[in-house]
Amino acid sequence: MGRAPVPLPALAASMIVPDGMRKPTNDVLERVSDAMMRLDDQLTMFAIASA
Repeated sequence: MGRAPVPLPALAASMIVPDGMRKPTNDVLERVSDAMMRLDDQLTMFAIASA
């Protein structure tokens, strides 16, 4: 059975947002945004290296 890709924002949020948090604070949203940028850079480098 194939697996669907995970959107980058969902991946970043899953690593940062605490379980049970109903509405993320501005601080948490900023940390998610920073993580998305870092992950995007790292995944891009990985994709280039794998090509």
